[in-house]
Amino acid sequence: MKYNKQVVRSFFGLLIGIALLSHIAYTIASNDTITSASFGQFIGQTTGVFYLVIILLFISSSIEIIKWKQLLDSQNPVSWKQATMSVMLGQAASFITPNRIGDYPARILSLKSKLTYGSISLSIMGATAQTLAVLFCSQIALLKIVQNNLGSIFELLFVINTFILIVITVLYFKLEWLSIKLSNIKYLRKIKQYIKVMRTIPRKLYFSTIIWSILKCLIYTLQLFLLVRSAKMQGDQIQIFLICIIYFWGMTIIPSIAYAELGIRNKWGLFLFSCIAFESWKIAIAITSLWLINIVIPAIIGATLFLIKKPNNKIYASSY
Repeated sequence: MKYNKQVVRSFFGLLIGIALLSHIAYTIASNDTITSASFGQFIGQTTGVFYLVIILLFISSSIEIIKWKQLLDSQNPVSWKQATMSVMLGQAASFITPNRIGDYPARILSLKSKLTYGSISLSIMGATAQTLAVLFCSQIALLKIVQNNLGSIFELLFVINTFILIVITVLYFKLEWLSIKLSNIKYLRKIKQYIKVMRTIPRKLYFSTIIWSILKCLIYTLQLFLLVRSAKMQGDQIQIFLICIIYFWGMTIIPSIAYAELGIRNKWGLFLFSCIAFESWKIAIAITSLWLINIVIPAIIGATLFLIKKPNNKIYASSY
């Protein structure tokens, strides 16, 4: 019976991998920007920058693996191989889920250890830290842009981001306190199991997770900045870099699905960059290139791992 279950799981893993790879291929083939002659010319003229952006992708992925391993090690040590497989499988799952919410559930289910309240709590902590990092970097960028008087829209975004930043900061650093308060509510008493986990997480892990997340955010920004520069878009380089930061703020806040979000990415990018330079085809090509590198390549790697990964039999929840 155990052998049959493993065969079934392997078969479903194979189907998922093939389905994901097929869907990714279809998404790329049906994209007008990627299949255009201008995109091919852009890649041909900026091959060096393109390779550099790909190298930065692997650096940012390494940072994410380090961050995820540090979080897991605080409760239940895992190997580097496990952490790497977990992150890459999460990338594949995030490709077909709104705002990539499938990332961390896929990571947890891919782990060899049992599904615990600890891994769930840590995944929430990791996701919140990355959101907080984008908000923090965006706050600085928006402040500088408001000082440069680029438009009233940025003043509005600054006010909105200030409010969200305060709320997320409180949620992140006072999560244990908030959980205790919520556990007093009759219908939310089950979260006491998560409170036990939060009490065991060292305070320095909160800060190290934030630092890794900020570094990852800045690498993403540098990638977009390099691609925009390669498109020979005119404008103040500092302002372009600041706009690149705010671009990721929008992609964090605006609901989307990875395979369908390219249109949203392009429209958001066109809106932002039109404040300093309006060359829509260059912006579209730069953003599409970033999407192809940061979203599609990791999804392909993750989907391939679905094809070769051994089935995981230990996905039942434990109390701790």
